[in-house]
Amino acid sequence: MDKFLLRCITVTLLSSLGVKAETAIKPVDLQREKEICVELLGLGHTYRENKSCDKAIKTYHLAAELGSKDAQTQLGKLYLEGNCAKKNMKKSVQYFQHAAEKGDADAQNNLAVSYMAGIGVKRDPKKAAELFKKAAEQGWSEAQFNLGICYTKGIGSGKDLDKAQELFKQSQLRGKNSINSTAVDQRAQDISQVSAKVTKDTWVRNWE
Repeated sequence: MDKFLLRCITVTLLSSLGVKAETAIKPVDLQREKEICVELLGLGHTYRENKSCDKAIKTYHLAAELGSKDAQTQLGKLYLEGNCAKKNMKKSVQYFQHAAEKGDADAQNNLAVSYMAGIGVKRDPKKAAELFKKAAEQGWSEAQFNLGICYTKGIGSGKDLDKAQELFKQSQLRGKNSINSTAVDQRAQDISQVSAKVTKDTWVRNWE
């Protein structure tokens, strides 16, 4: 879709935020484009919180068309969850792919989960591990934990309990993780005990 036309379409949405129409439809201005994406993303969040799903999806789509990786990630989640949009795994993967290519750690982690579990794409543990690593290197705690599982069980990568232990610790320090502090602080034998409890559900995110 032509970007000028997109700006015209956004006028109605942006007016609710007090943004002047002539400002929204100026010729290409990269800084203004970023601002529009942020405004659309925030409006999409508001619509979603208010259960206005159709408006939320349309708003996210506009931001995604303008190149917002955050909006692309949100659409990936919506199509995966099926709560605010009709569940569509292929669309979910496509949007995660777009955002992941732009370096979005959340999208990289979610795309890795899709490859690990074969959700909307052919199962590819090696590709999943590579994506977990990219997100983990950006400090994404869920990806650090998931990559730790890969190294613990040798899924998509070789086994490396020392790396797994370090990743579990990093994940715990950064917040969200699925492993308790006692297990994190133990040596290799304890990591092995943790790995024995891992099931396929580990690769299905909590989408809160």
